[in-house]
Amino acid sequence: MPNWPTNSTVTLTTRSASGEPGFLFLLNTKTGELSEAVSNVFGLTTLVNPDGTKVLYSDVGPKGFYLRVYPFKGGSAVDTVVSTFPEKCVWSKIKTDVVYCSVPEFLPDSNSLDSWYKGLVSFSDEIWKIDTETGMGELVRKLNDTGTEGIDGTSLMLSPKEDYLIFTNKKDYHLWSLRLVP
Repeated sequence: MPNWPTNSTVTLTTRSASGEPGFLFLLNTKTGELSEAVSNVFGLTTLVNPDGTKVLYSDVGPKGFYLRVYPFKGGSAVDTVVSTFPEKCVWSKIKTDVVYCSVPEFLPDSNSLDSWYKGLVSFSDEIWKIDTETGMGELVRKLNDTGTEGIDGTSLMLSPKEDYLIFTNKKDYHLWSLRLVP
């Protein structure tokens, strides 16, 4: 999947499958240089931050499903406190080390990503705010408190002032918003 986080960088991620290794490449549009950023990660899906300095990525391992952050220059991957897919997250543009994610209360197994893509499973999510420097997070809201059967949040966006989180419920495609600032 291609993505264009900055004027000079295009990211290219191989199609995800939980039983297959995935790769993330960075293409410099000014020089034409193609570099490998993340390699041989099973179940790899990615979300590069707006300034193109780090990536949020999924990793399916023998002990479960992980959400990690990797800085492209001089760092190592940091595990986050939650297990979700980058497709269920959005980077803050105001606080560049923060990401908001819709996190399933329960991921049944390592094939959850494949089943979710196929529409065979859905989740009841919580919204988390994660510090990508430390991997620590705080629960913002349990979405099952809304009186519905639970919300499977996807396509997350932040309002310009980042006082609202807007997302789609994958179960019925209804649009939701959540006020982040009291």
